[in-house]
Amino acid sequence: MTQQESIDHDGLFKELIETFFWEFLDLFLPQVLDYVERGPVTFLYQEVFSSIGAEEKRIIDLLAQVQFRGQDSYFLFHIEPQSSVQADFEKRMFYYFARLHEKYDLPIYPVVIFGSPGISVVAARYSV
Repeated sequence: MTQQESIDHDGLFKELIETFFWEFLDLFLPQVLDYVERGPVTFLYQEVFSSIGAEEKRIIDLLAQVQFRGQDSYFLFHIEPQSSVQADFEKRMFYYFARLHEKYDLPIYPVVIFGSPGISVVAARYSV
């Protein structure tokens, strides 16, 4: 095993985002800041989902609950660091979105951080 293979890139990204959540939004998603209250962020437990009829379980990387600006209501940021290309990734993100919506019945803002090549952040456009 090489040194690069032993580095938990996803775990490092998650730790950085949990520590610097507002700075992450400032840098990569500044348009979202108009809609959020810069108060406490609640990071929810990692959700585990399994596909119907499949034995494979999937874990959502990071789920943050934030408050809408000036309101008593909340929405969720679902953030997935992705260090490599995976088949059916878009389908998996949509599946996560649907399951989270079913469980929490809150607006969801899915975000993917692609770490290779370079770093890019993509926010999905789903609606219910």
